[in-house]
Amino acid sequence: MTGTLLIYFGAGLLVAALSLPMMYDKIPPNGFYGFRTPRTLSDPNVWYPANRVAGRNLVVAGVIVATTAVILFAMHKSIPPRTADLTLLIVSIASFIGAVVHSFIALRRI
Repeated sequence: MTGTLLIYFGAGLLVAALSLPMMYDKIPPNGFYGFRTPRTLSDPNVWYPANRVAGRNLVVAGVIVATTAVILFAMHKSIPPRTADLTLLIVSIASFIGAVVHSFIALRRI
């Protein structure tokens, strides 16, 4: 169980760290890194605001996943390993789907 918790903790922090440049307008329009849609790629005036929102959403999602891993590690003696694994999986999927959905909603408003 500890290995799984470390993987989720590290993955959450990695996603958050990789999303910070998006939040701070450090990533120019490109086809590899960022919130890439036909609309964002076609107009820098859409790219930067959309990536600020998407970056912030992904930072929050990453922090939620990492925090959940820490909490479950602290509770590891009272929670069965399968329950912890399933909890992390559900929290991760829900966090990242929420981040993506909110990013697309925000894109419609830009």
